[in-house]
Amino acid sequence: MSHTSESTAAADRAWGKQEIMCRTSGVELCAVLEEAGDALGTVVLVHGSGVTCRDGRNGFIASRLVDAGLCVVRLDLLAESEAHDRHNVFDADLQARRLLDVTAWLRSRPDMRGLPLGYLGSGIGASVVLETAGRAPERVSAVVVQGRADAARFWLPRVVAPTLVIADAHPRGETVVGEATYESLGGERKLVRVSTPGHCFAEREAMSQVAHYAQRWFLQHFAVDMARTRARQAAADASAHPGAT
Repeated sequence: MSHTSESTAAADRAWGKQEIMCRTSGVELCAVLEEAGDALGTVVLVHGSGVTCRDGRNGFIASRLVDAGLCVVRLDLLAESEAHDRHNVFDADLQARRLLDVTAWLRSRPDMRGLPLGYLGSGIGASVVLETAGRAPERVSAVVVQGRADAARFWLPRVVAPTLVIADAHPRGETVVGEATYESLGGERKLVRVSTPGHCFAEREAMSQVAHYAQRWFLQHFAVDMARTRARQAAADASAHPGAT
């Protein structure tokens, strides 16, 4: 069984965020941790190829989630030396195994223990988070995906966590998360379409829409998860102390 540990964290001056290193299966992985006071839950953001956890687009969406009271972990699932190999970049199985390890570590942290946890995946990261959610459905409370999902086809019926699928309103012919993925999911699901024209202003607008939809989805389903947890705890307490009022 692999071990995941945190090395010394350092403040990232440019972003004002906490950069951490995680060890999983013998590989150190970089992440940016953005904490919210009295966090309502944790969102792990898994990006696509060609970007890193320090990427500005990831930072924009993460900041919107933090503003809503969510803790965000922007995670690189490949070490810098591995990211140059295209086979690794599109190896969803490898990255999903590592995400499982990181998820277990996050759930063991005192500041995140007991909080709902969700995944937001874009690009190949969509396949990674869907496979992970299918492998360990008890560990994730909600999922948001935007991007490729063909590598996770086998796992889609096993994904029971509420899943929001964000598809391009004007697909350009590539394999993207869309209606086929949506129909194959095994649990609660919703499909929304976001227009993503190519110029910068529209891309910013598209990111704002993605952040808005993701924010609402996580808050809604994290609240449901917390209510269920409180109800189970109340039932357990009542069973342990039947005479209490």
